[in-house]
Amino acid sequence: MRILFAFTIAFALATTAVADEIRLKSGEVLTNVKVIKENDTRLIVRLLDGKRKTIKIADIAERIKKPTLGDLFEERVAKLPKKDLPAMIQVAKWGLDQGIAKDAVK
Repeated sequence: MRILFAFTIAFALATTAVADEIRLKSGEVLTNVKVIKENDTRLIVRLLDGKRKTIKIADIAERIKKPTLGDLFEERVAKLPKKDLPAMIQVAKWGLDQGIAKDAVK
């Protein structure tokens, strides 16, 4: 049981670093963002807390594309066995621990 718990904690810690990252010329770094809409001049992104933000392309120094925590959460949900309540609770708890309460509560 302790080995399973340790593995779960290690996996959760390893996945917390995974997210889209946008570095702005101002020095601000936006992590865990998902690009919702993009055109030649602007990006509209969804932040970890669910809020949206518009960013001018000219203000972006670097954009690193990676799966967001929301994407990882959706993958975990898709892999859940049907009618496995303990597994559902574990995935929901992981989501809450990662700060994606909106997805976890759903």
